[in-house]
Amino acid sequence: MTDAHGRDRDHPDGATVEAGLALARAFTGISVRAVAAAGDAVTVPQLRVLMLIADAGRTNVTAVGRELDVHPSNATRVLVRLGRAAWSNAAPTRTTGDTCSSS
Repeated sequence: MTDAHGRDRDHPDGATVEAGLALARAFTGISVRAVAAAGDAVTVPQLRVLMLIADAGRTNVTAVGRELDVHPSNATRVLVRLGRAAWSNAAPTRTTGDTCSSS
């Protein structure tokens, strides 16, 4: 399939592939530094939850469970641990269920 400029969309050229790989390496580096900075205080799943909360601003247990591909009760445990470590605030509300935000 070609785009409006006649380029093959299914087979990008070498420069496009290299740019994509450079971007992937940059994001990997950022992630590695974030995990290293947290040390033993935050697990990778907890970091994923913190990134989800940072991106969404506020979220709920169901959304966290969906993101982690786990049952909401497991997501609740992750949020409780983050709350105990003062990484997040969890507060139930009547209109939206359990919600959380970053500290």
